[in-house]
Amino acid sequence: MSCLLLFLTGCLTSNDEYLQLREALLDQDGDGHRSSDYPEMGGDDCDDDDPAVNPGVAESPYNGIDDDCDVETLDDDLDGDSFGFETDCDDEDAEINPGESEVVYNGADDDCDSSTLDDDLDADGYPYAEDCDDTDTNIHPGQYEYPYNGSDDDCDAETPDDDLDGDGYDLNSDCNDLEDDVYPGAPEIDGDDIDQDCSGEQPVLLKGRVTDEIGLMREGVEFQLTVYSAETIEDDSLWSTKFIAHDFIFFRYQTWDTSETEFEFELEVAFSDTSWTKDVSIFFIYDERYVLGCSDVFEWTNSLGVDEINVTINSADTTRENSCVTEMQ
Repeated sequence: MSCLLLFLTGCLTSNDEYLQLREALLDQDGDGHRSSDYPEMGGDDCDDDDPAVNPGVAESPYNGIDDDCDVETLDDDLDGDSFGFETDCDDEDAEINPGESEVVYNGADDDCDSSTLDDDLDADGYPYAEDCDDTDTNIHPGQYEYPYNGSDDDCDAETPDDDLDGDGYDLNSDCNDLEDDVYPGAPEIDGDDIDQDCSGEQPVLLKGRVTDEIGLMREGVEFQLTVYSAETIEDDSLWSTKFIAHDFIFFRYQTWDTSETEFEFELEVAFSDTSWTKDVSIFFIYDERYVLGCSDVFEWTNSLGVDEINVTINSADTTRENSCVTEMQ
């Protein structure tokens, strides 16, 4: 028999040897798939040097190799949103990638940016499911309820914002919103210095003048004048309780009704107990939260009116830090 192929060891002497050698040349990695360099001979192996790459192998994503020799099988950007694995935080969802807008409260990082909030948008530590206003950092469970501001500060509908004594009369009509036996039409007790029926015949009157030293206030601006008792401070570490005198706090909304730097005021306050004497101060509160000025601390006996209390606005910032804080400690 004539030689079919000259090999290093001599001539091949059988057709089987020839076929084995030819197959070895066509499928050099021995994975059972001929090289795609010989398509006319059924070659479909796109990498005939690697037995782990051929049409019978499953594609392994993100390895940079066409494992299954099929260009239609994705190795990266599996969701087809034009963002590869390196930039796409979820490569199995085409609606999640750096080009998307964040959809709040859906539990997904839609824009692949961890700094974009999906919940607790006001960053007050309370998620949407617990926070009744997730756009205001000053409104959340555990916050002090500021009476008469029209806001549910503590996210508790049971905490009254008005009619604090529950007698059915709000601040606008109740001359003492902390005593449920003082309200318009209540039985009057003569001689006790208490205006039970809110008729105006027995008020304890505080009168004085607010002076704006820094030109902060303007005509039409609403503010609060509040009576605080120095002896009811409970916790100097918390601003929310530092000035909250639960037994002796009286809010009165006023409006700065002059373009001048001075404003006269009167506060009518009634108490059920006529026997005490307290060190108190009148605080000027702007925007429902910020103490901008106060009067000197003075001794006030419940049964007596006090004239000409001078309150000075001496702070333009809203950091809740000024001389009033030190003075009432």
